[in-house]
Amino acid sequence: FEETLFRLAALPGVQAAGGTTAPPFEDGIEVESDFTIEGQPPPAPGQEPTAQHTIVTSDFFRAIGVTLSRGRVFEKSDHANAPPVVIVNETFARRYFPGEDAVGKRILVKRLTRPVVREIIGVVGDVRHTGLDSPTTPELYMHMLQAPFGSMTFVVRTDADPLALLPAVKREVWAVNRNLPFYSVATMDQLVADTLKERRLSLAL
Repeated sequence: FEETLFRLAALPGVQAAGGTTAPPFEDGIEVESDFTIEGQPPPAPGQEPTAQHTIVTSDFFRAIGVTLSRGRVFEKSDHANAPPVVIVNETFARRYFPGEDAVGKRILVKRLTRPVVREIIGVVGDVRHTGLDSPTTPELYMHMLQAPFGSMTFVVRTDADPLALLPAVKREVWAVNRNLPFYSVATMDQLVADTLKERRLSLAL
């Protein structure tokens, strides 16, 4: 996967290439994880707080256009043998660390990987996964190198027509693994438009 991202990022016209288990406005692997916050009283069994748990690569936030509010994003140095880290969204930071800086805090995450304490290294903007008017929910992100997952979606940011670049993107993916199928391909504009179909129909009627 990392080799494919390197090849995609090197294509002329590509500004960033990343991967995620839960792309916005698209079918993905949406998982909620229980967690506890180090230094706070433990919740009663079965009442642990939860957050959407998304696995991403280093350049995902730049590729999708999510802004960094505080701290830093993932780097290649956040590999499997490095200290465990996590990034949270602004809704997570506001809800669980009101009036505090979430960066530097530590949480114990209990899903997808073995339970392990991870340090919050950054806070990023909220992503509305199901629609532009959908409510934001707490979300935490882990680096793919520290939490490998078997199903990922490529996200590529271009400085021109993205569909015109599709043949080159397919060529680079198949250069690494000819057997990888393309399940679906869509631009962000198309995905956003799909979420507005019912509203546009109602307005037209």
